[in-house]
Amino acid sequence: MAAGPEAVVGFQEEVQAVAGNNGSRAEALFGKEGLEKISDAIRAAESKTCGEIVPMVVFESDKYVGAQWRIAFAVALILDALIVWVINESWFIAQPEPLLVLILLVPLLLPGFLLARISFIKKVALSNEEVREEVYQRAIQAFFAHGLHETKDRCGILIFASVLEKRVEILADAGINERLPKDTWDNIISSMTTEMGQGHVADAFSNAIKECGILLAREFPIKGDDVNELDDNLVIE
Repeated sequence: MAAGPEAVVGFQEEVQAVAGNNGSRAEALFGKEGLEKISDAIRAAESKTCGEIVPMVVFESDKYVGAQWRIAFAVALILDALIVWVINESWFIAQPEPLLVLILLVPLLLPGFLLARISFIKKVALSNEEVREEVYQRAIQAFFAHGLHETKDRCGILIFASVLEKRVEILADAGINERLPKDTWDNIISSMTTEMGQGHVADAFSNAIKECGILLAREFPIKGDDVNELDDNLVIE
């Protein structure tokens, strides 16, 4: 499967603010016209190829429990040191008991966990390697979960955007990867990155779908007995 580099996703705050089922969330994020535009782009692309294209957006690719613990401990240690300093200054205690320090540390983890729920704070505790790995693994999971590996000619493509990490992955099935080089998707992702960073999210997906469709039509032209194997709508989770 082929993967893509970073993408700047410019609608993170909107994703956080939207609640409800997937349909209402998608409409709130993209607008009814935007969703229709993406669906139309899928149908237009697939009208010339036996391939299948699935666009997908998730808010985050992982809960990043390790990052939450790192933030919680850091905040707890800072608050613990501050409280101990106040006690030391106020009560004239030269050396607080280690047990007191430990007792104070445990409940102070809670503010850290609450802060870790804030996206930009959580991101501070994430390494680039961790982000790349988790987004890629989440994209692979989605690829199989949505049946892109089960198309008749093994020519499914997933266009996957993860908002928290600001990354896009494009994954293609074995039939496509046998014919196209690994860097095929880089230009598509680069263009998608620019448009999403400018807030043109529906256009970014639509144009990426169009470009993928052109590649598929060249390598996997439509057949007389072709059937639509996958849904023609944006997936949002």
